Amino acid sequence: MQNYIIPAEISWLSFNSCILDEADDINNALYERIKFLAIHSSNLDEFFRVKINKLLRKKTKKNTELLDEILTEVNLQQNRFGTIWNNSILPELAANNIIYYENQEILLEHLREMEYFFKSIILSYIQVIYISENSRKSYYLNNRGLYLLVKFKDLSGKYNYAYLNIPSDKIDRYKQLQTIENINYKSIGRYKNGLENSTIVFLHDSLGCVQLWRDFPDQISKFTNCNVLVYDRCGYGKSTAMTTSLRPKNYLEIEADILNQLLSILELDNIILFGHSDGGSISLLMASKYPERIRGLICEAGHIFVEDITLKGIDDAIESYVTTNLPSRLTKYHGEKVDMIFATWTDTWKRINYRDWNIECFLHRITCPVLFIQGTADEYGTLAQVETTLNLVKGRTEKYILPEIGH
Repeated sequence: MQNYIIPAEISWLSFNSCILDEADDINNALYERIKFLAIHSSNLDEFFRVKINKLLRKKTKKNTELLDEILTEVNLQQNRFGTIWNNSILPELAANNIIYYENQEILLEHLREMEYFFKSIILSYIQVIYISENSRKSYYLNNRGLYLLVKFKDLSGKYNYAYLNIPSDKIDRYKQLQTIENINYKSIGRYKNGLENSTIVFLHDSLGCVQLWRDFPDQISKFTNCNVLVYDRCGYGKSTAMTTSLRPKNYLEIEADILNQLLSILELDNIILFGHSDGGSISLLMASKYPERIRGLICEAGHIFVEDITLKGIDDAIESYVTTNLPSRLTKYHGEKVDMIFATWTDTWKRINYRDWNIECFLHRITCPVLFIQGTADEYGTLAQVETTLNLVKGRTEKYILPEIGH
């Protein structure tokens, strides 16, 4: 009688194939199927790091034959993995309004957001190591680290190699891009002739939301006979939560792009913007980038650059968040998202590379009338924000300074 012995490595790969069976089973929940694919990949990483490494260190005829058998099976499983992911998982995600960018064309507003995120956050963590044929230098890779091996051609036409780290230990592997599907908004009024059919759009501050405007937008709508749009930016109020507190340096510009997309879908033009604090900055950027949509702008305590008083105000806010009931008061409006919202705001403005944030270069493109409202006791900005803004915009300007009033 012959004894048939299956090598441990092949037996283990058979087990991993069973995990693919679960991922391929449409009776399992979509999220569970994605987790099975993740488990399969994680197992395979461990297999190559441990088992394959041992076989490569001891080069025998038996090990070489076993390696060939292993790679054949791995290729089959990887092809099956791709089929499950592309033909089953991705279509189901799309059916649930989750679009996974891989090789398809990227929407312009998403392309801008991705470019900003890469340049201002990811790029700072990446190290490129060039591999030289003639060098005897040793190259060290971190255990459990992720790397890309790059083959490129130099100016002489010669191929070269380099590797670069994927900073998954510093940044989430996936980033949720902002879309209007993530945004909660509220329309007020059904007026047809108010202020020549204008719509007033309210943009909240760094800790604000639709609810915190209270009945002010309703009063404005009735007083002006004008329709009003109020919305929660992504991560705030009743909109979808943020996935990370890391913001690109140009995040306010991205918010202006998202507002423009929202207005396009709602088919709204002839807009009057009313923005407070961060919302004021977004209003200025919106009027600069999309002047054809904007009829007028009211900027309340907006920022166009960072001042020392801004950072001190944020330090004081952090102290209040730690020592008072501010978190519980904000939870009423933002729910479980409140810690993320606060960290996102404070971490961004306190970041070293945000100290030179400045949007003065956008202001000369603003041609609509601008009213800038600010208090002399504003904890986050001086009157230099007002004067500089009004000196740079091209439209008619007016300021309203409130004595002894804060932010």
